[in-house]
Amino acid sequence: MKVRIKKTIKTFVFVMLSVCALGAFAAAQGEEAKSTEQQTIGVSVPVLANPFWQRYVAFINQVAQQLNVKVNVVDCQNQEAKQLEDIENLIASGVKGLIVTPQTAQVGPTIIERARRANIPIAITDRWPGIDPTKYEWDGFVGFIGPDDQDTGYKIAKSLIDSSKTALVGICGVHGASVAEGRFAGLDKAVKESTNTQLLGVQWVGETSDLGMQTTENYLSAYPGKIQGVWCYNDALATGAIKALRDTGKGDQLLNHEVEVAGMDLNPDAVELIKQGYYYTSFGGHWLQGGFGLIMLYDYMHGKKPEPQYRVVRLKLMQVTKDNVDKFTAQFIEHPPSIDATKLSRALNPSASGQYFFEIAVK
Repeated sequence: MKVRIKKTIKTFVFVMLSVCALGAFAAAQGEEAKSTEQQTIGVSVPVLANPFWQRYVAFINQVAQQLNVKVNVVDCQNQEAKQLEDIENLIASGVKGLIVTPQTAQVGPTIIERARRANIPIAITDRWPGIDPTKYEWDGFVGFIGPDDQDTGYKIAKSLIDSSKTALVGICGVHGASVAEGRFAGLDKAVKESTNTQLLGVQWVGETSDLGMQTTENYLSAYPGKIQGVWCYNDALATGAIKALRDTGKGDQLLNHEVEVAGMDLNPDAVELIKQGYYYTSFGGHWLQGGFGLIMLYDYMHGKKPEPQYRVVRLKLMQVTKDNVDKFTAQFIEHPPSIDATKLSRALNPSASGQYFFEIAVK
């Protein structure tokens, strides 16, 4: 009788151990499946009608494919209230991370706070949100990457001043957007440094081609025969300014450099105008920032926080003129820079340096 009881106990213990082992194996399998499950990242941009943001999204999609993540892109159409609503909807949809370009610096802190409350990590691109991630109490605000706007605004102005353009007008974005404020600060600095340069007027209008055209038409009426250079916040405004100049019979003045237009973004239509000689110069390459930001966010989501020196990155932009536009086209349009996000990601490549971006330059 005792022998049977002992055998029964041994059998019971063996069965229980087997069940536990199978349970542990199933749990491990479940965790593995969970870790390889495709995650969704929410991406909020200011306005997809601007070709720059279309290129930005295209590069994010390229990187997302390499990292095996999905992206859900929303367009706030330059409206703060809509952007906040979009962020709430993305959070409610179950995204695992956010990449956001705040419409203005004023809305930036609110966006970050809503991400913090939902405990969803967020990376900010292009426009400074008014909060330094290195000093923020929550490390889920992973970091910021964007252009060095003041430096670029300064260089746009200097390109005109160095070309002996002493009577300038400026066409800016919107007040409150860090990119617009920064670029204008660069313009202001360059003009103040030049003893013989006059800034005839500055208008804060937005960022579309129609606004650039309307503002330039107004300038031509207000300062007939005086304007030598048009400083533009972006390519969209610049292409509008060029259209206004050509429509009023000043196309030859553009070709002869009697009047010059300078801006930034290096959108395809702008590059074509540089080739034709109507657009003096543009700076850009920062559409890559979205993909770079995705690598940073992806690593954080997989246990690899960004190196302290890479949590705030301000990219120096390349300049394109008629002299190097063919090289730019070959390097960035016909044969876009190849990127292997899996090698830049520390989560996927333990030997990666932690620098998730590369220098933007025409070689």
